[in-house]
Amino acid sequence: MLTFSLILALVLDRIFPDFQAYRSDKWLVNYCRLLAKRWNLDRFGVWPMLGFIVVPLLFLISLVNAVFSGESPNLLSLAFYTAVVYLCLGSRRLDKDIDAYIETFSASDHEQATRAAKTMLGSDVASEPDAQIEQVAGSIFVLANRNFYAVIFWMVVGGPVVLVAYRVLERMASQTFASDIQNLKDTARQIMAWLEWIPAHLSGFAFLICGNFDAGLKRLREQTMFDVNVSAVNESYLQQVGMASIRTEEKLVDLQMVEVVKASRGLVLRALVLWIGMVALLEYW
Repeated sequence: MLTFSLILALVLDRIFPDFQAYRSDKWLVNYCRLLAKRWNLDRFGVWPMLGFIVVPLLFLISLVNAVFSGESPNLLSLAFYTAVVYLCLGSRRLDKDIDAYIETFSASDHEQATRAAKTMLGSDVASEPDAQIEQVAGSIFVLANRNFYAVIFWMVVGGPVVLVAYRVLERMASQTFASDIQNLKDTARQIMAWLEWIPAHLSGFAFLICGNFDAGLKRLREQTMFDVNVSAVNESYLQQVGMASIRTEEKLVDLQMVEVVKASRGLVLRALVLWIGMVALLEYW
């Protein structure tokens, strides 16, 4: 059932783009602000405040999970699992953002391409085309881990409750979250970085398996496993291993410009298939 729920959620994400609006984080921002203002949570400190916000949500998901998850799988539990996975995918559709960037870049509309890159990355991007391409292509691996691979990992390891906890913390740590609760935001970012550490490193192995194994393994061995800034470690690991796996394949050595972005997307999709295959193997072995 778990494998089918993952596949169904990914298929729904692909064929029903309008449903993406249900993954907006506006409700979470309003919810956090309401609790912080009504109960004056700042006086309790960051960790109690985080507990007041997250625990009720997880308790609600636990209750619903207990209702739908009986002794044997059924259509209701499949629908619930699928809904949770779908709603916990990234807040934006990665493939749509990549298509928008490729289209504008290929049309030589540098201003629109830069705007599309900022929409995808949510941060400042390089203005020089070659550097911008490298930045976008590398960031695709980071976004794929956050949108797909980490979702799969925590759904398998902890079920709907842990998956919802991961996504709530990720949204609280994002740049779109309320800036007036900065300490809470920073704490959520630190927790989220650790929650992404294992999926990121598993994804690195998926990249080298689905790309050029020797080059990917060489770059993987050069990466730092731990550091004070865990988020930076995760991002560097994914970007470096992913880019090595596409750049050094025989037919991709001389990839230029937008073809690098297309190659990154191809590797991300192949790695996603590998993730699903591994989940199916674990579930039905």
